[in-house]
Amino acid sequence: MKWVKNGDVMLNVTSAGHVNDELWASFVAELGAHDYKHYIGASLGVLEVTALQRKEAAAALRGNGVAVAIITDDVLVRGVVTAVSWLGANVKSFAWKDFDRALVRLGVSERKDELVPLLERLRSEVVAEEAERKRVRRAEMGLE
Repeated sequence: MKWVKNGDVMLNVTSAGHVNDELWASFVAELGAHDYKHYIGASLGVLEVTALQRKEAAAALRGNGVAVAIITDDVLVRGVVTAVSWLGANVKSFAWKDFDRALVRLGVSERKDELVPLLERLRSEVVAEEAERKRVRRAEMGLE
C-alpha cells in the first residue's frame, strides 16, 4: 500500500492481501486529515481489511467530506466499496477502463496529465514491494 497527496487530491494504490496494523493506522490518519478534497484509490487485487478497518476508513472519509473514487476490476473490491458507501462515505467504484469517468466524478479531469504519472509511480512501487515479499517468502521456504 502506497499513497501520496498532490494538492487537494490523495492517491492510493493497494495490492492484494492483508495490511499490517501500523501501516493501516498511518493510512487512516492521512485519510482522516482535512488537507485534501478528492481521493483516488486504485486496487490491484483484493485488499484484506477487517470490519473494524473498514469502519475506520469510512469514519475518516465521512469526517472530512472527501469525494472518493476507487479504481478496480475486482468484483469483491467493488462490493466492499458498496458496503463502505452504505456506512455513509461518498464513495463510488469504477473499472480501470472507466478511469476518466472517475476523474470527472471527482471534478479533477483537467488534472489527468498530472495525476496519472503519480498513480503509475505508486503502482510500480506497490508491484515491486509485492514481488519482493513473494521472493522473501519463497526464500524462507527454500524455493530460491
